[in-house]
Amino acid sequence: LDGKKICRENLQKHTGLKIQNEKPIFVIVSRLTEQKGLHLVVEAIHTILDQGGQIAVLGSGEKPIEEAFIHLAKHYPDSITVQLGYDEVHAHRLIAGGDVILVPSRFEPCGLTQLYGMAYGTLPLVHRVGGLRDTVTDTSLENLVENLASGFVFDEFNLTDFNQAIKRAFALFGFADGWAKVRRKKKKKNFSWDIAAEKYLVYVSKKINFNSYQPPRLKPPPLPPPLREPPPLREPPVEPAGFSSLCLTVNVRFKNEVPFNCLIHSSASS
Repeated sequence: LDGKKICRENLQKHTGLKIQNEKPIFVIVSRLTEQKGLHLVVEAIHTILDQGGQIAVLGSGEKPIEEAFIHLAKHYPDSITVQLGYDEVHAHRLIAGGDVILVPSRFEPCGLTQLYGMAYGTLPLVHRVGGLRDTVTDTSLENLVENLASGFVFDEFNLTDFNQAIKRAFALFGFADGWAKVRRKKKKKNFSWDIAAEKYLVYVSKKINFNSYQPPRLKPPPLPPPLREPPPLREPPVEPAGFSSLCLTVNVRFKNEVPFNCLIHSSASS
């Protein structure tokens, strides 16, 4: 994390933010939608500005939220910078140079942004929901003492709880040793599939005793029914004495039909 200060100053110079190190920089790399909770950021912007914080935004989405951020950036150019759209290089610049990454989603099945933040030493501030709840541990006093804290979590999706989380971020930022300890600890946290797969194998091994496992015995299919004997052959009819058979082949044609042969059998007395 020795390069964090360099990344921070590079972000401020590139975006035109005032160069300062006393207050945190909050960053957003996201779709600018209500589902992502970005309207809460607009409403809470003065909670950040009044305490001397700065905010850098990258993203696009719903027009009212885009226009609100652009309006704020014009009024507070030293403290707010906004770039609409997506830029891969600028995204890395924000996450690497920021101090707090905001992910106040209304709902979030998993979420990767908070993991990117922790990898860069940028503490996530998240709503306690879905994958955000599973990956971020709040900086409560108990969690700080037990070295479990990894970010800032608010419970209810409203402005009051969100503002309280922002204030906790400012409070911890004022204690350089405590901030560095949380940042350094969570930068090393591993969220790869190697860890998840290992936990899954441990869980499955507790549920299944592989040594005593035997495959199920399959029942043989039922035998087919025995074949029926063919019916006996019928003897041709015996003609009475004094009669002879006469067979005629007659070509029959009906109207508009294909002609076919008809066999006529008759018996006549000799």
